[in-house]
Amino acid sequence: MIYNPRIRISRLIIVGYGKIVYDQVFHSGINIIRGDNGTGKSTVMDFIFYVLGGEIKGWTREAGGCDTVYCELYLNDIIYTFIRDVEHKDKTKISIYEGPYNKCNENKHAWQVFPYSRSEHKKSFSQAIFDMLGMPYHKTEDQSNLTMHQILRLIYLDQITPPNMIFRQEEMFDSESTRVAIGEYLLGLDNLVGHKLRQDLLQKNKDFDQIYGELKALYKFLGAHNVLLNVKSIIDEIAKVNSSISLMREQLETLYKMRESEVLKEALQKATLIRVTIEEDAKTLVLLQEERQECVSELMDIEAFVVAIANRLKCLDESETVYKTLGGVSFKYCPACMSAIDDAIDDASDNACALCKTKKDHPAKNLGYLKIRRDLEFQLVESNKVADTMKKRMIETKAELIRLSSALDSNKAKYRMLTKGASMYDAQASTILVDIGSAEKTIENLNEKISVAQELDALSATKQSLQTEINKLKEQLLRLVEVNANRRNHVLKELTDAMMNLIKLDDFEPEFVNSEDFEFDFGKNKTEINGRSKFSASSMVYLKNTFRLTILLSSLTDKYIRFPRFLLMDNIEDKGMQPERSQSFQHTIVDYCSDAKHPYQIIFTTSMISEELEGTDYCVGPFYKKGTHTLTI
Repeated sequence: MIYNPRIRISRLIIVGYGKIVYDQVFHSGINIIRGDNGTGKSTVMDFIFYVLGGEIKGWTREAGGCDTVYCELYLNDIIYTFIRDVEHKDKTKISIYEGPYNKCNENKHAWQVFPYSRSEHKKSFSQAIFDMLGMPYHKTEDQSNLTMHQILRLIYLDQITPPNMIFRQEEMFDSESTRVAIGEYLLGLDNLVGHKLRQDLLQKNKDFDQIYGELKALYKFLGAHNVLLNVKSIIDEIAKVNSSISLMREQLETLYKMRESEVLKEALQKATLIRVTIEEDAKTLVLLQEERQECVSELMDIEAFVVAIANRLKCLDESETVYKTLGGVSFKYCPACMSAIDDAIDDASDNACALCKTKKDHPAKNLGYLKIRRDLEFQLVESNKVADTMKKRMIETKAELIRLSSALDSNKAKYRMLTKGASMYDAQASTILVDIGSAEKTIENLNEKISVAQELDALSATKQSLQTEINKLKEQLLRLVEVNANRRNHVLKELTDAMMNLIKLDDFEPEFVNSEDFEFDFGKNKTEINGRSKFSASSMVYLKNTFRLTILLSSLTDKYIRFPRFLLMDNIEDKGMQPERSQSFQHTIVDYCSDAKHPYQIIFTTSMISEELEGTDYCVGPFYKKGTHTLTI
């Protein structure tokens, strides 16, 4: 997606000591703050960094006495005024007024105050600024939000950070994942569409796991026999039971119309069949009880055997420890016959038993321990398998015993009813009525299960829907992989080519002039020329500044780069750089930016202004001579 964010500062006002101590207008394009060393140029740059959302750890004496900094700026061509109090603590809020500075103090009711950190009901100032720039929010791999402070670490080149680092140095721990996130975000390499899809996929997987857990818990509660439980199956079962009830009512109606003899004959036939069933079930019940008892006995034996094997393994470990310990004891006399032991035997050595002279690391000895251990461990595994089988069979036997006992009791009741001295007609009628009552109770139970089945159906439908969405997200991510790879290769090639063209202009470093390859690594926070990352301090400053200028220039031609076409450089002649080299770089900035077809802003400081640039429209403010200061305290 195209974002094309732009930051342009138009005016900076610093208030302190009861008055305005700095008030400077800036323009689009190149802005040069000039002055001798120690005149406060870096102080102005720090205030710009701070008012845009950066965090300053320790102000200079002059800056620390100030109260408030105002910054009139354009974000994507809309004018705002940022107001931030100078406080000696972290995470100070920012007030934002949509309009120019000269109207902000008379419209304080229109200021919007944003805290450093977001809350449930309030955006952070980083989120607010991202919104104003039309830039998306982003989280790093460790789920931290990218802030304006983090973004500015790649935009602001200060003097404190070592020249071998790409990013502004952090006092606290700076993670590799954070640096990668900042760099790839500003270069448009992070593929936020893919990031959003991955976040959606993560959430869908969490939702799927939750639904799966609820279904698993319900099925566990209902038992294995209800795994296929659903509303349709219950309705079908109710219809089936109702059909059987209707059939039994018809039998009862027929019974009312039959003669006593016919009833007696039919009852006796039923009683005979039930008696046969009772006898068969009773035999099966006895066999099951015997089988269960045998399982219990065998399981006890197996568990005792497992304990014995475990003890044998423990004893084996202790035996091996004793052998290794006592094998090093030197015996002067045989413990059996008390005869002196000859130390001169050739086989005796530090690596042999002092008594029998057998080598301690003799293969047979080690193999013996290993063989015994393997046998014991194999027996332990197999015994546990048999124990698991026995436990499973005991559970199955118990369930079958319960079912069979219930059926046996029911058949005995029916048999007694059919064979007792009362009228066979009444007995048979009572049997049918009992069956009808049992069937109606079954329908009641089934009706109670419908609500559970409805919940199961809803959860299953949700699970299926989530699985479909997960599959779609995975397919989309796979398609994006190739697109993102092409984008990454394109950006890296463009940056490398542009960087090589710029770095070769510096004839103060032979390695730069003869450069054939350039690489950078945001995670490791370093750049390399021809595989080399360390040069003289001034050359490393030049390399660092050139890389940052390359990113800015690339952002003017690549509409997918989120670098906000804004650069702060407070170190172009740091670390002992010669005036000629600094001035050459100043002209490089001017020459390469003069052909820009899109708006941008660079603010840099120098104490070695080129004569050709001094007094031009590029310069802002006076040349601050030694003894003066940018802040008129």
